[in-house]
Amino acid sequence: MKISQDWNSFCQCIDLANKIYDSFKLTALVKAKIKSPKSSAALWARVENADGGIDFFDDMTDRRIQSSQWMKYVVNGIIDINSSKLYLGGFCTNQGEFYFKSFRLFLSNKKETEEVIINNPNFDKVKSQLLVPGWTQGIGKKTPNQILEYNFISEVSEYNKESHLKITYTDNFKNLKDYDCEVYELLRMLEDVSIRMIRSIQNLTIDQLDYRINLTSNSIALLIMHISAVESFYQVFTFENRTFNNTEKKRFESILKMDGKAQETFVNLNIEYYISYFHEIRSKTLENFKKKSNGWLKNRPSISDKNNHYHWLHVLEHQSYHIGQIELLKKLIN
Repeated sequence: MKISQDWNSFCQCIDLANKIYDSFKLTALVKAKIKSPKSSAALWARVENADGGIDFFDDMTDRRIQSSQWMKYVVNGIIDINSSKLYLGGFCTNQGEFYFKSFRLFLSNKKETEEVIINNPNFDKVKSQLLVPGWTQGIGKKTPNQILEYNFISEVSEYNKESHLKITYTDNFKNLKDYDCEVYELLRMLEDVSIRMIRSIQNLTIDQLDYRINLTSNSIALLIMHISAVESFYQVFTFENRTFNNTEKKRFESILKMDGKAQETFVNLNIEYYISYFHEIRSKTLENFKKKSNGWLKNRPSISDKNNHYHWLHVLEHQSYHIGQIELLKKLIN
Protein backbone atom coordinates (compact mmCIF):
# COMPACT_ATOMS: atom_id res chain seq x y z
CA MET A 1 0.00 0.00 0.00
CA LYS A 2 1.16 3.54 -0.74
CA ILE A 3 0.99 5.76 2.33
CA SER A 4 2.28 9.19 3.29
CA GLN A 5 4.49 10.11 6.24
CA ASP A 6 7.56 12.22 6.99
CA TRP A 7 9.81 9.35 8.11
CA ASN A 8 10.98 5.97 6.86
CA SER A 9 12.81 2.97 8.25
CA PHE A 10 14.25 -0.40 7.30
CA CYS A 11 15.14 -3.44 9.39
CA GLN A 12 16.04 -7.08 9.65
CA CYS A 13 15.49 -9.56 12.46
CA ILE A 14 18.11 -11.63 14.30
CA ASP A 15 16.98 -14.76 16.17
CA LEU A 16 18.26 -14.69 19.75
CA ALA A 17 16.78 -18.02 20.85
CA ASN A 18 19.33 -20.20 22.65
CA LYS A 19 21.92 -17.42 22.65
CA ILE A 20 24.09 -17.20 25.78
CA TYR A 21 24.98 -13.53 25.50
CA ASP A 22 23.96 -10.58 27.67
CA SER A 23 24.73 -7.58 25.45
CA PHE A 24 25.06 -6.49 21.85
CA LYS A 25 26.71 -3.76 19.81
CA LEU A 26 25.33 -2.54 16.49
CA THR A 27 27.57 -0.39 14.29
CA ALA A 28 27.21 1.20 10.87
CA LEU A 29 28.51 4.05 8.75
CA VAL A 30 25.95 6.80 8.18
CA LYS A 31 25.79 10.30 6.73
CA ALA A 32 22.96 12.75 6.11
CA LYS A 33 22.57 15.69 3.76
CA ILE A 34 19.74 17.44 5.55
CA LYS A 35 17.47 20.10 4.08
CA SER A 36 15.73 21.23 7.26
CA PRO A 37 16.62 21.45 10.97
CA LYS A 38 14.13 18.64 11.65
CA SER A 39 15.85 16.25 9.24
CA SER A 40 18.04 13.47 10.62
CA ALA A 41 19.10 9.84 10.35
CA ALA A 42 19.66 7.20 13.02
CA LEU A 43 20.41 3.58 13.78
CA TRP A 44 17.92 1.70 15.93
CA ALA A 45 17.56 -1.61 17.73
CA ARG A 46 14.70 -3.34 19.54
CA VAL A 47 14.91 -6.52 21.64
CA GLU A 48 11.71 -8.51 22.09
CA ASN A 49 10.96 -11.44 24.37
CA ALA A 50 8.98 -14.54 23.41
CA ASP A 51 5.71 -12.84 24.43
CA GLY A 52 6.36 -9.89 22.13
CA GLY A 53 7.24 -7.56 24.98
CA ILE A 54 10.05 -5.06 24.49
CA ASP A 55 13.14 -5.65 26.65
CA PHE A 56 15.27 -2.92 25.05
CA PHE A 57 14.85 -0.11 22.53
CA ASP A 58 17.11 2.68 21.28
CA ASP A 59 16.60 4.84 18.20
CA MET A 60 19.25 7.47 18.98
CA THR A 61 16.59 10.03 19.92
CA ASP A 62 19.15 11.98 21.95
CA ARG A 63 21.91 11.84 19.32
CA ARG A 64 20.35 11.96 15.87
CA ILE A 65 22.67 12.05 12.86
CA GLN A 66 22.92 15.27 10.83
CA SER A 67 26.55 15.14 9.67
CA SER A 68 27.20 15.07 5.92
CA GLN A 69 30.42 13.06 6.43
CA TRP A 70 30.61 9.28 6.71
CA MET A 71 30.98 8.45 10.40
CA LYS A 72 30.69 5.29 12.46
CA TYR A 73 27.76 5.16 14.87
CA VAL A 74 27.04 2.66 17.64
CA VAL A 75 24.01 1.35 19.49
CA ASN A 76 24.80 -0.71 22.59
CA GLY A 77 22.08 -2.79 24.20
CA ILE A 78 21.27 -5.57 26.63
CA ILE A 79 19.75 -9.03 26.13
CA ASP A 80 18.99 -11.88 28.52
CA ILE A 81 17.85 -15.50 28.51
CA ASN A 82 14.26 -14.43 27.80
CA SER A 83 15.18 -12.37 24.74
CA SER A 84 13.77 -13.87 21.57
CA LYS A 85 14.41 -11.45 18.69
CA LEU A 86 16.60 -8.48 17.90
CA TYR A 87 15.30 -6.06 15.28
CA LEU A 88 17.89 -3.64 13.91
CA GLY A 89 18.06 -1.10 11.14
CA GLY A 90 18.16 2.52 10.06
CA PHE A 91 15.80 5.45 10.23
CA CYS A 92 15.43 8.84 8.56
CA THR A 93 13.01 11.71 8.88
CA ASN A 94 11.99 14.79 6.91
CA GLN A 95 13.74 16.27 3.89
CA GLY A 96 17.21 15.29 2.74
CA GLU A 97 19.42 12.48 1.48
CA PHE A 98 20.38 9.73 3.90
CA TYR A 99 23.15 7.15 3.43
CA PHE A 100 23.84 3.83 5.21
CA LYS A 101 26.46 1.09 4.86
CA SER A 102 28.73 -1.37 6.70
CA PHE A 103 26.24 -2.70 9.24
CA ARG A 104 27.85 -5.01 11.82
CA LEU A 105 26.48 -6.78 14.91
CA PHE A 106 28.37 -8.21 17.89
CA LEU A 107 26.92 -10.34 20.70
CA SER A 108 28.90 -10.54 23.95
CA ASN A 109 29.07 -12.02 27.43
CA LYS A 110 31.80 -11.95 30.07
CA LYS A 111 33.74 -14.67 28.25
CA GLU A 112 33.45 -14.02 24.54
CA THR A 113 32.23 -11.85 21.68
CA GLU A 114 30.67 -13.22 18.50
CA GLU A 115 30.09 -11.28 15.30
CA VAL A 116 26.74 -12.16 13.79
CA ILE A 117 26.40 -12.10 10.03
CA ILE A 118 24.03 -9.37 8.82
CA ASN A 119 22.35 -9.94 5.48
CA ASN A 120 23.46 -7.53 2.76
CA PRO A 121 25.22 -5.07 5.11
CA ASN A 122 26.19 -2.76 2.23
CA PHE A 123 22.84 -2.82 0.42
CA ASP A 124 23.69 -4.37 -2.92
CA LYS A 125 21.04 -4.44 -5.65
CA VAL A 126 18.42 -2.22 -4.00
CA LYS A 127 15.65 -1.49 -6.51
CA SER A 128 13.07 0.26 -4.33
CA GLN A 129 12.08 0.62 -0.70
CA LEU A 130 10.12 -2.65 -0.97
CA LEU A 131 12.94 -4.45 -2.79
CA VAL A 132 15.98 -4.27 -0.50
CA PRO A 133 17.60 -7.73 -0.43
CA GLY A 134 18.02 -8.94 3.15
CA TRP A 135 16.07 -6.02 4.60
CA THR A 136 12.42 -5.09 5.13
CA GLN A 137 10.83 -1.65 4.94
CA GLY A 138 9.38 -0.52 8.26
CA ILE A 139 10.10 -1.42 11.88
CA GLY A 140 9.10 -5.08 11.79
CA LYS A 141 5.66 -4.51 13.28
CA LYS A 142 3.43 -4.16 10.21
CA THR A 143 3.28 -5.19 6.59
CA PRO A 144 5.85 -3.13 4.61
CA ASN A 145 4.41 -0.07 2.88
CA GLN A 146 5.62 2.18 0.10
CA ILE A 147 6.10 5.64 1.58
CA LEU A 148 5.24 8.17 -1.11
CA GLU A 149 7.83 10.68 0.04
CA TYR A 150 10.90 8.40 -0.10
CA ASN A 151 13.02 6.63 -2.69
CA PHE A 152 15.53 3.82 -1.95
CA ILE A 153 18.42 2.97 -4.27
CA SER A 154 21.88 1.37 -4.22
CA GLU A 155 24.84 3.59 -5.02
CA VAL A 156 28.45 2.53 -5.62
CA SER A 157 31.35 4.64 -4.39
CA GLU A 158 33.75 5.75 -7.11
CA TYR A 159 36.52 5.67 -4.51
CA ASN A 160 36.37 2.07 -3.26
CA LYS A 161 33.62 0.55 -5.42
CA GLU A 162 31.61 -0.39 -2.32
CA SER A 163 27.85 -0.05 -2.40
CA HIS A 164 25.65 1.78 0.08
CA LEU A 165 21.99 2.63 0.55
CA LYS A 166 20.79 6.07 -0.48
CA ILE A 167 17.37 7.20 0.77
CA THR A 168 16.04 10.38 -0.82
CA TYR A 169 13.11 12.43 0.39
CA THR A 170 11.04 13.51 -2.60
CA ASP A 171 8.88 16.60 -2.32
CA ASN A 172 5.23 15.58 -2.70
CA PHE A 173 4.80 18.33 -5.27
CA LYS A 174 7.91 17.67 -7.36
CA ASN A 175 5.89 15.76 -9.96
CA LEU A 176 3.85 18.93 -10.58
CA LYS A 177 6.75 21.09 -11.76
CA ASP A 178 5.95 20.73 -15.48
CA TYR A 179 2.40 22.08 -15.23
CA ASP A 180 1.50 25.68 -16.10
CA CYS A 181 1.89 27.98 -13.09
CA GLU A 182 -1.80 28.49 -12.25
CA VAL A 183 -2.56 24.82 -12.86
CA TYR A 184 0.38 23.98 -10.61
CA GLU A 185 -0.99 26.11 -7.77
CA LEU A 186 -4.39 24.47 -8.07
CA LEU A 187 -2.97 20.94 -8.13
CA ARG A 188 -0.62 21.72 -5.26
CA MET A 189 -3.62 22.60 -3.11
CA LEU A 190 -5.47 19.46 -4.21
CA GLU A 191 -2.47 17.27 -3.46
CA ASP A 192 -1.83 18.93 -0.10
CA VAL A 193 -5.38 18.21 1.04
CA SER A 194 -5.15 14.66 -0.30
CA ILE A 195 -1.94 13.97 1.61
CA ARG A 196 -3.62 15.16 4.80
CA MET A 197 -6.56 12.87 4.09
CA ILE A 198 -4.34 9.85 3.45
CA ARG A 199 -2.35 10.44 6.62
CA SER A 200 -5.62 10.69 8.53
CA ILE A 201 -7.06 7.39 7.27
CA GLN A 202 -4.11 5.14 6.41
CA ASN A 203 -3.96 3.33 9.77
CA LEU A 204 -7.69 2.76 10.23
CA THR A 205 -9.01 -0.76 10.79
CA ILE A 206 -11.99 -2.25 8.97
CA ASP A 207 -14.16 -1.75 12.07
CA GLN A 208 -13.17 1.92 12.21
CA LEU A 209 -13.80 2.40 8.49
CA ASP A 210 -17.26 0.82 8.76
CA TYR A 211 -18.35 2.62 11.95
CA ARG A 212 -21.64 4.54 11.66
CA ILE A 213 -23.29 6.68 14.32
CA ASN A 214 -26.70 5.31 13.33
CA LEU A 215 -28.39 3.51 10.45
CA THR A 216 -28.84 6.69 8.39
CA SER A 217 -25.33 8.10 8.84
CA ASN A 218 -22.30 7.51 6.63
CA SER A 219 -19.12 5.61 7.42
CA ILE A 220 -15.57 6.82 6.82
CA ALA A 221 -15.33 4.16 4.11
CA LEU A 222 -18.27 5.61 2.20
CA LEU A 223 -17.01 9.18 2.64
CA ILE A 224 -13.70 8.20 0.98
CA MET A 225 -15.57 6.58 -1.92
CA HIS A 226 -17.81 9.64 -2.22
CA ILE A 227 -14.79 11.98 -2.38
CA SER A 228 -13.39 9.85 -5.22
CA ALA A 229 -16.71 9.69 -7.07
CA VAL A 230 -17.18 13.47 -7.00
CA GLU A 231 -13.68 13.97 -8.40
CA SER A 232 -14.45 11.44 -11.13
CA PHE A 233 -17.59 13.40 -12.07
CA TYR A 234 -15.68 16.66 -12.43
CA GLN A 235 -13.11 14.90 -14.60
CA VAL A 236 -15.70 14.18 -17.29
CA PHE A 237 -17.56 17.45 -16.65
CA THR A 238 -14.53 19.69 -17.20
CA PHE A 239 -12.13 17.62 -19.33
CA GLU A 240 -14.79 16.07 -21.61
CA ASN A 241 -17.57 18.69 -21.37
CA ARG A 242 -20.26 16.17 -20.43
CA THR A 243 -21.96 14.44 -17.52
CA PHE A 244 -21.78 10.76 -16.63
CA ASN A 245 -22.81 8.26 -19.29
CA ASN A 246 -24.94 5.24 -18.39
CA THR A 247 -21.94 3.05 -17.52
CA GLU A 248 -20.49 5.73 -15.25
CA LYS A 249 -23.87 6.37 -13.64
CA LYS A 250 -24.14 2.70 -12.79
CA ARG A 251 -20.70 2.83 -11.19
CA PHE A 252 -20.91 6.13 -9.32
CA GLU A 253 -24.52 7.31 -8.87
CA SER A 254 -25.20 5.37 -5.68
CA ILE A 255 -21.89 6.54 -4.20
CA LEU A 256 -22.63 10.17 -5.08
CA LYS A 257 -26.00 9.92 -3.33
CA MET A 258 -24.47 7.94 -0.42
CA ASP A 259 -27.69 5.94 -0.34
CA GLY A 260 -28.54 2.65 1.35
CA LYS A 261 -27.12 0.62 -1.52
CA ALA A 262 -23.74 2.32 -1.17
CA GLN A 263 -23.81 1.93 2.61
CA GLU A 264 -24.34 -1.81 2.21
CA THR A 265 -21.76 -2.19 -0.56
CA PHE A 266 -18.72 -0.59 1.04
CA VAL A 267 -18.21 -2.68 4.16
CA ASN A 268 -15.60 -5.23 5.27
CA LEU A 269 -12.97 -3.76 2.95
CA ASN A 270 -9.53 -2.79 4.24
CA ILE A 271 -7.92 0.62 3.95
CA GLU A 272 -5.70 -0.55 1.09
CA TYR A 273 -8.81 -0.84 -1.08
CA TYR A 274 -9.96 2.72 -0.43
CA ILE A 275 -6.55 4.36 -0.76
CA SER A 276 -5.82 2.48 -3.99
CA TYR A 277 -9.22 3.52 -5.35
CA PHE A 278 -8.57 7.16 -4.50
CA HIS A 279 -5.07 7.05 -6.05
CA GLU A 280 -6.55 5.59 -9.25
CA ILE A 281 -8.98 8.50 -9.58
CA ARG A 282 -6.41 11.14 -8.64
CA SER A 283 -3.84 9.77 -11.11
CA LYS A 284 -6.36 10.30 -13.90
CA THR A 285 -6.91 13.89 -12.73
CA LEU A 286 -3.19 14.65 -12.79
CA GLU A 287 -2.78 13.03 -16.20
CA ASN A 288 -5.62 15.06 -17.72
CA PHE A 289 -4.29 18.33 -16.29
CA LYS A 290 -0.98 17.77 -18.10
CA LYS A 291 -2.76 18.68 -21.31
CA LYS A 292 -4.26 21.90 -19.94
CA SER A 293 -2.91 25.45 -19.82
CA ASN A 294 -3.62 28.35 -17.49
CA GLY A 295 -6.12 29.64 -20.04
CA TRP A 296 -8.16 26.44 -19.87
CA LEU A 297 -8.98 27.20 -16.23
CA LYS A 298 -10.95 30.24 -17.41
CA ASN A 299 -12.99 28.21 -19.90
CA ARG A 300 -16.51 27.07 -19.05
CA PRO A 301 -18.11 23.71 -19.79
CA SER A 302 -20.97 24.34 -22.23
CA ILE A 303 -23.53 23.21 -19.65
CA SER A 304 -22.27 25.43 -16.84
CA ASP A 305 -22.11 29.13 -16.03
CA LYS A 306 -18.96 28.58 -13.93
CA ASN A 307 -15.43 28.14 -15.28
CA ASN A 308 -13.17 25.12 -14.86
CA HIS A 309 -11.13 26.80 -12.13
CA TYR A 310 -14.30 27.27 -10.09
CA HIS A 311 -15.29 23.61 -10.50
CA TRP A 312 -11.91 22.28 -9.38
CA LEU A 313 -11.85 24.63 -6.41
CA HIS A 314 -15.18 23.04 -5.54
CA VAL A 315 -13.53 19.59 -5.69
CA LEU A 316 -10.94 20.92 -3.25
CA GLU A 317 -13.59 22.43 -0.97
CA HIS A 318 -15.67 19.24 -1.12
CA GLN A 319 -12.77 17.01 -0.10
CA SER A 320 -11.80 19.35 2.73
CA TYR A 321 -15.37 19.37 4.03
CA HIS A 322 -15.55 15.58 4.20
CA ILE A 323 -12.11 15.32 5.80
CA GLY A 324 -13.63 17.33 8.64
CA GLN A 325 -16.39 14.73 8.92
CA ILE A 326 -13.80 11.94 8.90
CA GLU A 327 -11.90 13.58 11.74
CA LEU A 328 -15.12 13.93 13.74
CA LEU A 329 -15.96 10.25 13.22
CA LYS A 330 -12.47 9.25 14.34
CA LYS A 331 -12.97 11.17 17.59
CA LEU A 332 -16.32 9.48 18.17
CA ILE A 333 -14.78 6.06 17.54
CA ASN A 334 -12.00 6.71 20.05
